[in-house]
Amino acid sequence: MNKPHGGIPTLPDGRMNVSAAADYLGFTPKTLAQWRSRGEGPNYIRLGGRIFYHRAALDAWIERATVKTA
Repeated sequence: MNKPHGGIPTLPDGRMNVSAAADYLGFTPKTLAQWRSRGEGPNYIRLGGRIFYHRAALDAWIERATVKTA
């Protein structure tokens, strides 16, 4: 894994494991697990029983959560 985004480990295709995604977002892996179980939070990928997040999906989730003011 390379570390192009502030030291966050990212696979060449932009995927991050749960720990890296949690670091990127500023939450704990446990919080991401709770969100997944409730169908909340950013979109994720399940491959062979492992969970990954694309950085673009994390950025899109942050953008959707942004509150626009007048």
